Amino acid sequence: MADYCRVSRSMVFFHLNEKRSLPRTIAEKLCDENPNLNRFLKNEFYELSFNRKNNNAIKLPETTDEKLAEFVGELLGDGHSGSKNYEISVTGDRLNDSWYVKNHVAILIETLFGMKPSIYEQKNPGAVRCKFYSKQVLKFLVENLGMQVGKKRYNKNLKIPPVFFDDEKLLKACLRGLFDTDGGFYRHHKHSAIVEICNYNDSLLKSVHEAFDKLGFKVSLHCEGIWLFRRDQILRFSTKLGVIIQNIL
Repeated sequence: MADYCRVSRSMVFFHLNEKRSLPRTIAEKLCDENPNLNRFLKNEFYELSFNRKNNNAIKLPETTDEKLAEFVGELLGDGHSGSKNYEISVTGDRLNDSWYVKNHVAILIETLFGMKPSIYEQKNPGAVRCKFYSKQVLKFLVENLGMQVGKKRYNKNLKIPPVFFDDEKLLKACLRGLFDTDGGFYRHHKHSAIVEICNYNDSLLKSVHEAFDKLGFKVSLHCEGIWLFRRDQILRFSTKLGVIIQNIL
């Protein structure tokens, strides 16, 4: 059974004693390829929120504030949200982003939603992931802020929530979260530096370009991201968005 489902033997027992919910993909595979299980119709599966231990702790933000906007920026950058298992996660580089993910992102999630996320480290590839599962939170993000679920790269609806453009503080906080996850600051030439937000989604990049323009920044838009070159613009970016950058100007 473990080999057939491509999971560990211990995971089979976790599913058996209901310590872990059976993924829908495995359930459908078992029903499709095993005649003895054909009495279980696909549309009769129970879809769980994966929050049975934390249901009482979940809270939803009553207002759209800067902390929520920053978290949305992190999700737009290196975040993921899944419609099947209701996973919400932020992933970073295991060596460079470990402190940020374990402390800043994790604390932000607990502050916003009253849930303590799990932290996972992967050696290959070298990544650290902060994640939790909540149908309620995912529904809140989708219905109230228009967040997108699933793969992001070719999603034409991926963008900064329009409501953020009506409040400069929210827009700056969202860009700060996006920069912390998808951004970089490094030397461009001998006497100049560059701020970059790297992303491959055209819709999101256009939205980010619009956000910088709204805040009075002159940036360059290309197929892989946003560039900010000028010294005065970079210093203003650091001050206005509250981003700490290295002194290589």
